[in-house]
Amino acid sequence: MAISLAACLLLGATACSSSDGGGDAASPYVASLKKNLETAKGNELKLTAKQADCLAPKWIDTITPERLEKAGIEPADLATSDTDASITKLKLSDATAGSLIDAYGDCGVGLKKAFIDNVGSGSTMSADDKACLDEAITDDLLRDVLVATLTKGADALTNSSPEGKALITAVSACPGALGAGS
Repeated sequence: MAISLAACLLLGATACSSSDGGGDAASPYVASLKKNLETAKGNELKLTAKQADCLAPKWIDTITPERLEKAGIEPADLATSDTDASITKLKLSDATAGSLIDAYGDCGVGLKKAFIDNVGSGSTMSADDKACLDEAITDDLLRDVLVATLTKGADALTNSSPEGKALITAVSACPGALGAGS
């Protein structure tokens, strides 16, 4: 369960700069991504308009419209909940994916809090369970998990992948959280 939730954080999100996303070629990509970030559903991470205004141009500046076009990704592709498949298609380096993840913090999005809240959504997870997860899931671990999701897709987070194993071990340290959502 925890592994799929890490991937779900990224389903709606595909770095805060002073540019407009790189010019005219970027504008449609920025607009589509911004819309997606603000209208996420279910377990997807939904951003405020201010956060989306900050994050969308950073992501498009980092990825570049040219790279998106070369991969056959149209602006409308970034407006769907299947954005993660499009991003994985880009075959990003760990460094580039890390920059995309770091952009969340630059834009005032607390990924760790969002992840922990997502694990507990629809449950009666106690404050102690949330505190346990907050301690067990380090910022570095969550970053590694999210980078792997961007570079290899959600399937990269299995029981046998390094990131998947590490996440399972961390969440297993909090037995009360394991029943969350069930």
